Amino acid sequence: GFQQERLVILDNIYESKNRNIAFLSGDVHCSFIAELTCNKDPNFKIYNIVSSAFNWILPGLNRGNFIVNRPLATDNLHSPRANEEPEYQAKFVELDSTLFTGNVIVINNFCHIQVDNPEISGQIKKRITINYYTEKGNSLAKNKAIGIKTITL
Repeated sequence: GFQQERLVILDNIYESKNRNIAFLSGDVHCSFIAELTCNKDPNFKIYNIVSSAFNWILPGLNRGNFIVNRPLATDNLHSPRANEEPEYQAKFVELDSTLFTGNVIVINNFCHIQVDNPEISGQIKKRITINYYTEKGNSLAKNKAIGIKTITL
């Protein structure tokens, strides 16, 4: 739902030229990181970091419940936007985990997010390191030292 509102927000971000944006969300009963891109600007990337419910005894959403690798839905689900309007597309970011293969976590978990500002190639960048943990507090990352995923904005 709320496709039109989402497009208004994305269009405002696109027009602002702000390229350091990450959304944090939850309550979909699975966890993942998605990268949104725009057909009009190869430098446009927005990240959505999702952390699941802490304890959810029933099956929740999974990879098949999300629109990925094609333009995001509009209010008319099968109608593309006009040619002059930017079109946005999402894809899952591959996660580096020990307990599952792929990019959507469907077991009970929570995430820890660390944001810092390292100097990379002479420029100060925003870096977000995301680490997902089981409900017992065990890291899901293969390499505990670097986290499950690091994103540089």
